[in-house]
Amino acid sequence: MNAELIFGLLLGIGLGAACGFRVFVPLLMITVGVRAGHLELVSGFEWIGSDLALIMLGSATVLEIVAY
Repeated sequence: MNAELIFGLLLGIGLGAACGFRVFVPLLMITVGVRAGHLELVSGFEWIGSDLALIMLGSATVLEIVAY
């Protein structure tokens, strides 16, 4: 994996946890939209439509909801 990608993911998780915002739900909806063919991503954001992103964002969303 790219170091910038890993840093971005960790930064997003850290900011979401510190602020208490539900940051994973919108990203999960983007991933689902891309997978369903309703959204098209620009160069550099293709990772949002990947299987790994779907699994990670889905897991993070479920954990976030359970935590509340």
